[in-house]
Amino acid sequence: MRVLTVVTEAPPIRSGIAKVAGTMTAGLRELGHEVDVVTSVDVGRRHLGEIRLTAMGQHFRRLRHENRRL
Repeated sequence: MRVLTVVTEAPPIRSGIAKVAGTMTAGLRELGHEVDVVTSVDVGRRHLGEIRLTAMGQHFRRLRHENRRL
């Protein structure tokens, strides 16, 4: 099965969300699934000190169009 994972952060970024995304991706791949990961790195984000903002929601239509084969 082909899986698209859309998360705000993934490895090598070090955060709780990135750790979970990495663990989930590795587990799915071990089960034989093909996994693509889209993160805020792909769509951009802003840093305000410790606060990270992303406009991921604005990109869902484009991501859906680019990944119709999923």
